[in-house]
Amino acid sequence: MAIIRTKRTKNFTVLNNDLIRDSRLSFKARGLLQYMLSMPDDWKFYVSELAKHSSKEGESAIRSGIEELEKLGYMRRIQNRDKSGKFGAVDWEVLDEPVFSPHVEKPQADKPNAEKPLADNRPLLRTNSTKNLKYKETIDDDDSLQADLDAQMECHRNIQPIIENYELNFGQSTQTERSQLMDEYRDWYEEGVPKKDILAVFNNVIEKAAIYRAKAPAKYSVGILKGYLRNKIWTVEAIEGEDRQFEAKKQHRQNSRNYNNSYTNRSNEVEWYE
Repeated sequence: MAIIRTKRTKNFTVLNNDLIRDSRLSFKARGLLQYMLSMPDDWKFYVSELAKHSSKEGESAIRSGIEELEKLGYMRRIQNRDKSGKFGAVDWEVLDEPVFSPHVEKPQADKPNAEKPLADNRPLLRTNSTKNLKYKETIDDDDSLQADLDAQMECHRNIQPIIENYELNFGQSTQTERSQLMDEYRDWYEEGVPKKDILAVFNNVIEKAAIYRAKAPAKYSVGILKGYLRNKIWTVEAIEGEDRQFEAKKQHRQNSRNYNNSYTNRSNEVEWYE
């Protein structure tokens, strides 16, 4: 077999052969990584958007490719916090050398990898902008931070069906809308509400926002969800029970008003006697 290469002077990407030939990765993951590395440093990506650029792989295949890359250290998540210290959006960094992986054993402190220093690897893409965040924490070996990161990663994965349902009802979501929903999901997660109930309740509220044509659907949904969480209304069944009580009280008030109006009208009638 002959390999013929065309001389390139523009519109090309330089990659390390070790990356291209890393047999631990599937060809799907290698292709996905090379595609992402060909993008600008500040490029933003979403699973749904990546799937649009492939006629073969759907969103499920893209997610599995990302999981491969993350597991082997070609992708990593950077946890951000806002001014109040609350978890914010998660940034992705894509690397052309596998420097860090949260899923592999931590290297011994007395055996640093001098050939692959972290400082030399610039982030090649980010999913979320961090211009407005003054406090940014990178992943380190601290156990508590790792636990927080693991929880954030789980929330990030679990909320994807909710985001997809939101976009099905309201179109492409903004970063602000996704952050609002993500923060609220984390609150429910930390409260210990089961994943299946969180998913069902969030989708129930999103569909209500669509029915009522909320002008700011994410803000509207989060407002309702906060009330449910505060009042421990954590299942769709509990919501339906709450709705029935609300309708019953509403009907009772309406009946009371109708009765009072009827009584007032009768008292104002003039009786004539012969």
